[in-house]
Amino acid sequence: MLLVAYALLLGFGRDRRAVMAIAATVVATAMVAASVATAQPWMPAACWLLALAVAVVIMFGKVPPWPVLLLLAVPVGAVAGSALASEPASTSALAAAAVLLFVPVQMAVQRGFAIAPRVVAGWLAAVALLALILPLAVAHPGYVADHRG
Repeated sequence: MLLVAYALLLGFGRDRRAVMAIAATVVATAMVAASVATAQPWMPAACWLLALAVAVVIMFGKVPPWPVLLLLAVPVGAVAGSALASEPASTSALAAAAVLLFVPVQMAVQRGFAIAPRVVAGWLAAVALLALILPLAVAHPGYVADHRG
C-alpha cells in the first residue's frame, strides 16, 4: 500500500524524474530487504503512517517539489523493504510493479482526470487510518477467541 501511495504521488510529476525516483525506491527496497532478516514489530505501523502521510499530501496539498519527491524515495523504499523482508517473493520486482502504477496515474492527470488519483489516495488514507487504529480498539466478547476456539 505504501508503494502504491508513492506511485500515486509520482503520477503528478514528470516522466524522467519519476523513473529516477522509482529506481531509487526499488534499490532502497531491495537493499533493506536483503539486509534485514525478519520484519520488525514496529514496521507495519511505520509503513501505515508513511502511507497515510503520502495519501494526505496527494489529497489535500500540492505535490512537493522534485527534490522532496526524490528524497522521499529512500525512506519509502527502506520501510517497504523492511516490511517485505520476510516475504519469499522477489521484493525488487514487487516494488517495481507497485511503483510503476505511476504510468496510468500520470496519463489520467495529463488528460484532466486528476480527481481519480486523489479519490484513490483518499481510500488509501482511510485504509491506513483503520489499520493504525483497529489494533488499539478495545476487545469485545464477540471478537476475542473464547474457550471453545
